[in-house]
Amino acid sequence: PKRSCPTSNRASLARQRLGRRISLSGGETALKRTKLTPEHAALRAVETPALIVDVPVLKANIEAMSASAKRAGLALRPHAKTHKSPEIASLQIKAGAAGIACATVAEAEMLARRGLPGLLLTAPQMGTDRFERIAKVNRDHGLTVVVDHARQVEGLAAAMRQGDRTLAVALDIDVGQLRTLLGLFKRMDG
Repeated sequence: PKRSCPTSNRASLARQRLGRRISLSGGETALKRTKLTPEHAALRAVETPALIVDVPVLKANIEAMSASAKRAGLALRPHAKTHKSPEIASLQIKAGAAGIACATVAEAEMLARRGLPGLLLTAPQMGTDRFERIAKVNRDHGLTVVVDHARQVEGLAAAMRQGDRTLAVALDIDVGQLRTLLGLFKRMDG
C-alpha cells in the first residue's frame, strides 16, 4: 500500500475543518468544518456569485502550513495566484512566510502597494512595459525576479535608473523540459 505524506494529510484535514477541535498526528489540533449550504441563514441574503471565506478555517490552514514548513526546516513562500488577496498574503506573512510569490507583475504591484515584504516574481517577463513596471516596484519596494534569458536581464537593466536599489535576480534553469525561454531557443537552434 502507498504511504501517505503527513504534510498532505494535514493540509487535506485543514481544508475540511471548522467547528470542534480534532487532533492531528504530531500533537497538533485543527478545526473540523461544518457544512455551509445556500440555505444557511447567514448566506440567504448574499447575492451570487460571491466569495465566501471561512476565516477560522483560512487561519487554521495558514497556521498548519506554516508549522509544517517550520518543522521541515523550510522557508515558505506561498503563491499570491491562489488567492490574489493582500489581506490573505498579510496573514501568511504574519504566520511566518518568508515572502509571497507572484506570477504576474500586477500581483507584485498590488502586494508592494500594501507594503508586503519578500516579493518574488516567479514568471520570467518580456517587454519594455513590464521591465519598466518591475523596475518601479523594485525602486519603490524591493523585489526578486526570475529570468530565463539574457534578453530579460538586458531589458531589466535598461529599465533601471541611476541610484535604484539593486534588483535581485534568480535564474530559471532548463532541466530538459523546454519550459524556459533558453530551452526553447536551444531547441529552435538545434
